[in-house]
Amino acid sequence: MKQAICSTLTAVLALLIAEISLPKSVTAKLLVQVPATKQVGGCTGRTCTSYRINYERAIAKGVIERPSWVADEEQAIQLGYQAIEKGDRYEAAIRFAQALVLISENYDLKTALEFEQNLDTTLQQEKGQTLREFLPTFERIFSLSVSPPQTDTPYRINYERAIANGLINRPSPVVDEQEATELAYQAIEKGDRYESAIRFAQALVIISETDGTTNALDFERRLDAYFLEQENQTLREFLPLFERILPLSGNLYR
Repeated sequence: MKQAICSTLTAVLALLIAEISLPKSVTAKLLVQVPATKQVGGCTGRTCTSYRINYERAIAKGVIERPSWVADEEQAIQLGYQAIEKGDRYEAAIRFAQALVLISENYDLKTALEFEQNLDTTLQQEKGQTLREFLPTFERIFSLSVSPPQTDTPYRINYERAIANGLINRPSPVVDEQEATELAYQAIEKGDRYESAIRFAQALVIISETDGTTNALDFERRLDAYFLEQENQTLREFLPLFERILPLSGNLYR
């Protein structure tokens, strides 16, 4: 069901971005596959998703104004694309943000992240820029959207400090720690140690927040053992940037 939802949303977006003209009856048939959803409104406590929290914070701080009501995420996506056609990137960013908040609340965070990734890929293909490059306001709204709301772990604190200090750029969102780890190994194969360090750090932040700091430490130790065996260097020796991102994680967290 979740895959069908994401596939339907992605299909709608792809058709819009690619400017494919379909008969209204066909378009309507595609859109109604996802049930109508509620307007972006308020939430309390654990009902707030990370998308919602960042979205409401952006409104409260005056980064954006609250957009007008939409019937569902499909309409928000359509309005986002229409804004792109008109050259209004500010409005497009707000509407795509509105759609992602609705998806995260009506389905789940994973579905919203998957759709954000698909949107990112589509814009790269059609516009030559990532979602956050093409729509800078979107980046300002969802600068922390990849992590669920919870108490910061030591991994998270060091990771966010590295980004705030300009040591690294915030990487694109991933669905889970497994995807972050796979991207890290792919980066090693390409000889990109910078990307690899960031992705391993991203994976450890996710593990620490979803499974606990102890499990994150265990995973880091396994990585360390792997690099000693394969490269005759520790994780932090092989990836010096990793040490700069998480300088105390090997000792402070024990």
